[in-house]
Amino acid sequence: MRKLLTASSLMVAMGLGFAGFAGSCAEGLEPPATTAMAEIRSGLDFTFGSDAWCFNENVSVAQRATCDGDSGVQFPIIWPTVKVRLQPFAIDIHEVTNVQYRYCVAMGVCQGGDDSGHPNNAIELEQTNYYDNPTFDDFPIVRATWAQAQEYCTFVGKRLPTEVEWERVARGPDSVNRPYPTDDLASLSECVGNQNYATLFCRNNRRLDRVMNSEVDVVTESNGTKIYQMFGNAAEWTANARRDDLTCAGPGLCARVDECPSGASGDVCREQSKNCAACPKDGGNPSRNIQSDTCNFMCLGEPRETIVCTPYAASAQPVAESELASGTGHRIVRGGSISTSESSSCQMGVSFRSRLLDGTSAREGDVGFRCARKLN
Repeated sequence: MRKLLTASSLMVAMGLGFAGFAGSCAEGLEPPATTAMAEIRSGLDFTFGSDAWCFNENVSVAQRATCDGDSGVQFPIIWPTVKVRLQPFAIDIHEVTNVQYRYCVAMGVCQGGDDSGHPNNAIELEQTNYYDNPTFDDFPIVRATWAQAQEYCTFVGKRLPTEVEWERVARGPDSVNRPYPTDDLASLSECVGNQNYATLFCRNNRRLDRVMNSEVDVVTESNGTKIYQMFGNAAEWTANARRDDLTCAGPGLCARVDECPSGASGDVCREQSKNCAACPKDGGNPSRNIQSDTCNFMCLGEPRETIVCTPYAASAQPVAESELASGTGHRIVRGGSISTSESSSCQMGVSFRSRLLDGTSAREGDVGFRCARKLN
């Protein structure tokens, strides 16, 4: 039988100190098991981002955007990819659980994980009384804000993973390059009806699973360590705030099409964007823009060559993660979840970074988190 720790002895054991915890209601409460971590020491130079459009599974091929189109058609922006260099780090092999989070609350550090607007964090009727129910001790804590997630990770001597770290683990090194954060899934159509993938799109229900539910929804590192449920179950907070042009070295040399005004002046702006005078040209007649270290286009070689930004020069890559620009505002959530349907299936991909939530107030029934830390 494990020795029961007091609040103070646990703080000492974790190297966190215990000032301010005297008299905690956790006195005599057995601490939950700590989460094992996967060490990421190889494949630290990897290609971050995607240079392809992401299409939801319910959008037919005929309905998908192409670079062919008149000036009034709105297209999603494709940002350049960039090779990033990470420092060695470790990441939890599974999401933080209800029982782990409840212990942090009992210690007087974390705020309560129960959202009064959604009693006991229930998201499916079958999981009513979810947060406080011992049946769901080993299920992911959800409806914690970004600030609460960061608070918990600090409590256990860790931090939230950056979105670059999260993507490296989900994608794997460049030699692996998974499209989805699971070893065995090349296409989303392979997961439909499969009970091992906890997403609405894959199994048509929104029941949360245990954090280590199966051997299917895992990614495996080169050292053999398995990391669970970055795909499905709960989506996950990352440390980062929004920065759309994270992979850019600087702004574009000409206006982007989406920044052009309407009307005649907008037509001129769009034409200048597609044929930016500052960008290198090919030898054709008329000459066309070509890809270079100074110009990155949304659709190179297509009628709609729209400049996006100035990418990092090949000679400047890999770029240290610390050199990437910082974002502001809403925090980035990564990974598909129990709420992911056909109409939002893009977010299951390893490079999807457009789900944003207010870090101080957003409490979502399909968003949890895992922790990370720096390695020496």
